[in-house]
Amino acid sequence: MKHYLDLVSISNKVHRRQSRMTRICIVLAVFLVAVMFGLADMYLKSMTDETRHQTGDWHCKITAIDEKTSEYIAARPEIDLSGWQGNIPAEIGCTVADQPFLLQGLTRQYFLKFI
Repeated sequence: MKHYLDLVSISNKVHRRQSRMTRICIVLAVFLVAVMFGLADMYLKSMTDETRHQTGDWHCKITAIDEKTSEYIAARPEIDLSGWQGNIPAEIGCTVADQPFLLQGLTRQYFLKFI
């Protein structure tokens, strides 16, 4: 034996069954972890769908409509609250104390609902 790496082949011959069992255990552990994450993902998706089924989607943002269309939408019986929202993005250069900020506005009835 000229090199210590020659011990790898000798150890492999002696511990062949143990090495096979180690590989099997590693493969089973990887499958177990994959199954657990898959089950967790399915659980979260089903809970989200069940909540939507029971309570409905409670918000929706519609853009580029006129006043008449917004009145039609607000008049529907399943609509609890509707209002207008506008914003000025921080990307246009609005800053306060050298910190960029977003300026946002809401109609009064929409704003008072969340206070």
